[in-house]
Amino acid sequence: MDRIAPFSAQKLEAACKVLADTELGLTGSEIGYLLQDCGIADVSPGMTKWKRLFNALAEAQNKYQVGNHLIMFINRALDPVNYARDREAFEWRRSELNVVLAFSGFGVREDGKVVRVDPEST
Repeated sequence: MDRIAPFSAQKLEAACKVLADTELGLTGSEIGYLLQDCGIADVSPGMTKWKRLFNALAEAQNKYQVGNHLIMFINRALDPVNYARDREAFEWRRSELNVVLAFSGFGVREDGKVVRVDPEST
């Protein structure tokens, strides 16, 4: 994977709020599993889901000075095989992440993979 510039705190937070949404987001145990699977330290497992995810991804981003960890997490979190019985959750997460990621020049395809796109400005 190419080296990706770090995401701003606002963009990282927005992505985490989508991924850890109370209704249609990942569960706490899914977040823990995916962080471990990505090799990202779960620095605050006792916090609310989005803050837990934000802190873990921000820590990795600050340590390595790249935004690759967010993209890796999204690629694994949106693996279509995990949504065989819940296509609605997949489509909601993909759609919401596309809004957030578009400002950084990324988008999530129908196969759940993050790709580069022309950045949005509005």
